[in-house]
Amino acid sequence: MKNKTNEISLCEVCGSDNLTPVLDLGLHPMCDDLVEVGDNRVCNEYLIDILFCEQCLTAHQHFQVPKKDLFPKDYHYRSRFTADVLKGMEQLVDKCQEEFGNLNHKLVLDIGCNDGSLLDFFKDYGCDTIGVEPTMAYLDAYNKGHSIFNGYLTEELSNKIVSKKGKPDLIVFTNVFAHIEDLKSVLNSLKVLMKNETVIVIENHYL
Repeated sequence: MKNKTNEISLCEVCGSDNLTPVLDLGLHPMCDDLVEVGDNRVCNEYLIDILFCEQCLTAHQHFQVPKKDLFPKDYHYRSRFTADVLKGMEQLVDKCQEEFGNLNHKLVLDIGCNDGSLLDFFKDYGCDTIGVEPTMAYLDAYNKGHSIFNGYLTEELSNKIVSKKGKPDLIVFTNVFAHIEDLKSVLNSLKVLMKNETVIVIENHYL
């Protein structure tokens, strides 16, 4: 069953309309939309059609899955279930310490923090930890002692974070940035969150 998507007509990075179709994989269900054996439920399917911007060399999903479909309240993925994910998170935090100096008492914000696994590693270094998470996975992170804001990143939520916790020293996106539905809105949110010394770390898969 084909489901509603948001069609892209302009490059989300540079605004060019010079987008070339490069890969059409047809309809697919989301990777974690699992159906129990014997259940007659039919997965929602979404078009995977990749466009390439000839101007800034960025690839885009032509038909974006709405964020409330990608990350619903009952989203069942948890970072802690995958050893390789945890190892990668630990390495990322070690690299932050190496690149940016002593993390002790630094204020760290993880966007799309899921169950707080990445924040756990930052906390081990003595960081004050904040997470933004739209799904019910936020409870896992909250119950481990992290300061969590349940919702999607917006300017309104960013102002709330700054008023309650201050501006972060470090803002982290791990496998989140490419899933953003409205890039301009998120960039505006980051402007609210950032001070001059804020470092943003974006971990992203490459096409």
